[in-house]
Amino acid sequence: KSGIEVKGTLILDDANSVTIKDESGIEKKIAKSSIRDIVIDLDNPEERPITFQSYEEPETEIETEIVTSPAIKPNKFDLGLKIGYQKPNCNIISDRYGKGFVFGGELILWSQNKYGIGFSVERYSNKSEYDYDNLVRKYEISITPVTLTAYYKKQSYNYKITPYFGLGIGQYFLNEVITDTYWSGYEPWSEASDSETGFQCLCGLQYKILFVEVKYSTMFKSSWGVEEEYDDIGGLSIAGGLRF
Repeated sequence: KSGIEVKGTLILDDANSVTIKDESGIEKKIAKSSIRDIVIDLDNPEERPITFQSYEEPETEIETEIVTSPAIKPNKFDLGLKIGYQKPNCNIISDRYGKGFVFGGELILWSQNKYGIGFSVERYSNKSEYDYDNLVRKYEISITPVTLTAYYKKQSYNYKITPYFGLGIGQYFLNEVITDTYWSGYEPWSEASDSETGFQCLCGLQYKILFVEVKYSTMFKSSWGVEEEYDDIGGLSIAGGLRF
């Protein structure tokens, strides 16, 4: 029988076997009867590091079981798509347009399957109409955040649902158009575009490729629409999507 050295994190220690997660992110269940030497790093007790300097290869497949964790992926990139619902922070925007759909995409680079940096582009849009003495005015708005976010992924021992958190900063682009109705139909009346730097914080849960996320964003300064100043074009959103 040959000896094999395995390094990883201790997951479970029962009467007849131990379960560890090796450096490639794969769980291994090893019978205690086949273990020769064990080294435990007492300087990092929270990380639960452990090294089997050598253990005997089992004669049967029953003694060693390899389980791939469903929520832990060895790849370093996540490509995500999301759709959700957003409530604007600004009361004027909220009263005029109300809650609306938000959708977008993201690319996240992970390090050690725990720390990440992500680039995302999203878009909130909505429209409304108001009647001013038989003159119908049509409002349309879109807010497009382009953000960079730092992520932290908290690994849980069951490896089924993974919570994560993020803090980010980005540029938020506002576009608003107002059109009036005349006998010939809608005609442009005015349009305004502005942008402002904003901050965001988020938290979410991921199960395999599915995730749900709550995010809050706020601006450092106000932005101008067609008719008035908006104190904050950020908002509170909840979204779900897929990460590949």
